[in-house]
Amino acid sequence: MSITNKFPGGKKPQPSQKIDPLQLELLEMFSSRKMTPEELRDIKLLIANYYAQKADEAMDRLFEEKGWDVQEKVKEWGEGHYRKKSK
Repeated sequence: MSITNKFPGGKKPQPSQKIDPLQLELLEMFSSRKMTPEELRDIKLLIANYYAQKADEAMDRLFEEKGWDVQEKVKEWGEGHYRKKSK
């Protein structure tokens, strides 16, 4: 299986040449000082935890909106067969 098959339309996205506002802000914040590897690790962990919390909150909203019971849904997903058969 080609790696390009994992992307929508079968085409690997090209990196953007534009810097978005978040990237620019981070560059400005950290450009004035050298960071240690530990500081870089800690900041990456902070960002990862931020997005993990956002995903958790979105999942909570989904379960609330759908009226799903967590234990029942987890059991249903655990018993499901969702993989596609190979051709």
